[in-house]
Amino acid sequence: MVHRLQASQSGAEAPTLVTPQYVGQIYRDTANNKIYIAKSLSQGDWEEVSAGGGSSAVGARVRAYYSAFMTQSIPSDASMQKVLFDTEQWDVNDEFTNSEFTAKEAGYYNVIGEVRLFDTSGADYTLGIGVYKNDNCTKSKNVRSHGGTSTFPCIEIVDTVYLDVGDVVDIRTTQTSGGSLYIVGIGSAVATNIIVNKI
Repeated sequence: MVHRLQASQSGAEAPTLVTPQYVGQIYRDTANNKIYIAKSLSQGDWEEVSAGGGSSAVGARVRAYYSAFMTQSIPSDASMQKVLFDTEQWDVNDEFTNSEFTAKEAGYYNVIGEVRLFDTSGADYTLGIGVYKNDNCTKSKNVRSHGGTSTFPCIEIVDTVYLDVGDVVDIRTTQTSGGSLYIVGIGSAVATNIIVNKI
């Protein structure tokens, strides 16, 4: 289900004493008709993004995640694979389709991606993630995963990109375990997700 600027939390004052549940969470100040978005998981770390409450005032706001447990397989030693986010929490300006964000307005955007895999290989290997704009990587990151009997290695990336109208952004991942690994979703946004916010 797509939520059009549905605040996940609200109150009759600014959220100075509120601790966000996740980065990108939306909070509505009902007394002053203002909207805030969480910048981190620290108490009071919210940024005011509008003073009116309309979706056009807020600009692009997308949060989507991979909800299945293990359906998308990432082959080993392959090129970056696009992550298939199958569930939207919200998509304010209808810009997220087929796991891709397509900008309707030019400007700078913050892009956050997180991928979690299910690993039973027991091997040490490299896990990679990248932000892609029009099929070109704008930023990538690799971490070394130390295998175990059953682990859930996770990697996150944050980038700021300039998008013209029609530019497309997606999140991709890769791994080198020697065998295919599955992306993990647990029916919520905490495991594998993408957030896109217009600055």
